[in-house]
Amino acid sequence: MSRGQARALAAALLLLAAVWGPAPAPAQEEAPQAKPEDLGIEERLRIDYVLIDFIVLDEDDNPVPDVTLEQLRLKVAGEKVAIQTLDRHCAQAPGATQQPQPTEPGEAAPSSAAVPRPRIVLVFDYDHMTKSPEVFDRALDMMAASAAGGEQQMIVSFAEVVRLETPFTTDIDELRWALRRMRNDRDLFAKQRAPLTEQEFFERLRAIFDLLGGYDGRKTVVLFSGPFMSDGFTYDERYHDVAGLAAAARTAIYPVDAAGLRTPDLSIDSRRRRPVDTRAGSVGGPPELSRLATETGGRMTSNTNDIGQAYEQAKRDLACTYTLGFRDPKLQLDRDLNLSLKIEGRDNLRVVYPDRYIVRSEKARRESLVRTAALAPHVFESADVGVDLFVTGAKGGSWKGVIAAELHLPPEAVAAEGESWKLESFLRKPNGTIVHHFTRSVDLPKPEPGRPVVARTFEELEPPAGDYALSVVLADPRGEPRASTRSIHIPEVPQQGPFLLGPILGHGEGSDFSPLVEQAAQAGEALDALTVFCVAGTGGDDLRSNVARRLVDAGERDVHRLAEAPGEIQGGGVRCQKVLDKLDTKSLAPGKYEIRARGEAGQWVTDESGTEFEIEAEPQPSPAPDRR
Repeated sequence: MSRGQARALAAALLLLAAVWGPAPAPAQEEAPQAKPEDLGIEERLRIDYVLIDFIVLDEDDNPVPDVTLEQLRLKVAGEKVAIQTLDRHCAQAPGATQQPQPTEPGEAAPSSAAVPRPRIVLVFDYDHMTKSPEVFDRALDMMAASAAGGEQQMIVSFAEVVRLETPFTTDIDELRWALRRMRNDRDLFAKQRAPLTEQEFFERLRAIFDLLGGYDGRKTVVLFSGPFMSDGFTYDERYHDVAGLAAAARTAIYPVDAAGLRTPDLSIDSRRRRPVDTRAGSVGGPPELSRLATETGGRMTSNTNDIGQAYEQAKRDLACTYTLGFRDPKLQLDRDLNLSLKIEGRDNLRVVYPDRYIVRSEKARRESLVRTAALAPHVFESADVGVDLFVTGAKGGSWKGVIAAELHLPPEAVAAEGESWKLESFLRKPNGTIVHHFTRSVDLPKPEPGRPVVARTFEELEPPAGDYALSVVLADPRGEPRASTRSIHIPEVPQQGPFLLGPILGHGEGSDFSPLVEQAAQAGEALDALTVFCVAGTGGDDLRSNVARRLVDAGERDVHRLAEAPGEIQGGGVRCQKVLDKLDTKSLAPGKYEIRARGEAGQWVTDESGTEFEIEAEPQPSPAPDRR
């Protein structure tokens, strides 16, 4: 498991706590042990071996646990294909799991590990979900009424971004806490809008499959959504992609028409014994959602106030699933092919399976993961990349700032000098609305053994006041993306009195000043500190000013007092004085320090402001090899 994936869910909760509200205690369940780009263990063994999950139901929609390999007939792209293995995963009791049971003695699919706990993902689609408070009320009732079965469950929201509201957990109280928080989350509620097209919805589904592909076994997505808009576009190819990727991620979609929360004009479907709304035309619900269910091997819930029906169906279906394995001698990477699966000799049974499958190339998977990282950057958190926003000045009622992205890559990750990696950064409101976005190609220097490859890039902007989530995504041409996220709070520009910006550590001066994301330097390395002292709302009088700075060590002892910087603040409105200090790092022993500043202008005096940094010891050269 990659370093970014290992910290995925913890970083997600940290981001939610800082920007979207407090998070519950960490879940009992551990993060997945597979990399998110892995589509299943069979691909690591042999790329032409394909696993397909399915369920078998009788006339009363009850799972059937006794289907054998000889009874199944599989076609791929219209041609008969031999099924080589068939595993049955049926629980003896709710929440219990078994070892996979091959139907043929001595035969086993490539995965011989114990069956993991069933996994259910509750996805709330804010673009299509109407009456969201009622949906959450009924979801809370659904969770309270459901018997604890030991399933691992996760809650996700589709807003401007794909938000992991909880990690996978068996703690029902944690899930209910998240649902209550989401019900009252104004940022999510305000997100509801009519999109111009449905392209974003399919991108979010693809992101879910990328994320769930790193977990073993079959997963189920219970999707609370609603009818799609008529935008004049056809999405047949996107549905095909969804079906293929769902099969590859071993995930089925169980859509819930949240618009079905209605009571008038109800009749009873005598065969299924379920309430239906005869005004809806088709009792199958919105055709878009019904198609998602049919083509991914899931089941549809619509025209009922009992939205927990899909949840219970998902739990029951996960309790008895099958996995078949076959080899495709004509496999073509990145091409989805249709499937047909039937049972011979038992006409009363129904097979629910994905309509298509796909095996993606490494290139296609990497490109897809980069798009997913843009929607869910916290899942790909990595110490190799950092990002921050620095306010460097003010003019009138607006701030001036810069976004700094900083790379510290291991030398083995870079193939050659001058290699360019794509970097993308987003500044988003808490509901995910993008406020600022930029894309860069970053040229990397020549890698040196034992030293990280360091590169930086910057973007100037005028950030409005508010709370934000700042992220950066770095596309690795040979591996999974690396990302960094942090919460940002930008206050209103003061209308009266003095304020201090910084000190900000970096390199350069004037308009060429470049802030450092990692507050560290080696002894002897150039290091500058920018301090901006401003006064607002004092009329047009010129004010004599002074900025005092001092350097202290970890024990709060003065290491060095820099020469005072007298000046004159002129003009009206918000007026600023900038002071740039070049720090003598040669005289500093390795350790932690803090540069502190205070501003004075007339009767105005600021509190002291400080920025911590670290002086690192120079790396020692490797000893020469012993040639004796």
